[in-house]
Amino acid sequence: MSDLVAEFDSLLQSSDFLFVIYYRGHWCPFCVAYLKSLQSFASEITAANGKPLVVTSEKEVHLVATRTGSKYNGTAIVDTKNILAAELKKRGLIDVAISNKGGYEHGMAQPAVLVIKKDGSILYKWSINPSYVSTSICLISLTMLWGKRALTSVCTRMKMNLGGAKDRPDPKQIWENVNAQLHEKPVAHEKLHTLGIWTGISQAVLG
Repeated sequence: MSDLVAEFDSLLQSSDFLFVIYYRGHWCPFCVAYLKSLQSFASEITAANGKPLVVTSEKEVHLVATRTGSKYNGTAIVDTKNILAAELKKRGLIDVAISNKGGYEHGMAQPAVLVIKKDGSILYKWSINPSYVSTSICLISLTMLWGKRALTSVCTRMKMNLGGAKDRPDPKQIWENVNAQLHEKPVAHEKLHTLGIWTGISQAVLG
């Protein structure tokens, strides 16, 4: 068994549940904002005898920057070979998408959330699909063509979730639903709010 898998199992057995978030890297403002949100209610997870955990395939040298930007001070696993992601998929717990990206020798783990109890039961899971259906965006402009006015359009195709960046479920709302389940109460949110592009822009501009 890999040391990283053993570490994960040890963390799980030492608490009632793990609240796991996979993130892309310190350079991703959406990820930093997501971990910043996690840190804001991490004490509530701990009070419920759970443990917050973040996992990344980014090199460990960048972990300090991630912690500085997000203020997250909890447990982190650096898995540059995506060994843990493969094991979680093998166990049927969650399928974390792995994408090709420069600087990630064995691929970059995409955003995912897994809330799992000590007995292996899953309270919540979600993973992004970076190949989400793309959409066409057309810019229409009025131009002059041979002395006559004409409408022209320039169309481009882009991934609706920016290749795995946005459209993530609100982590605070995830926790509120999980906490309700732990107390055998109805979930607080039937439909979770998703974090859009402004989340990343705000983080990039305002920090």
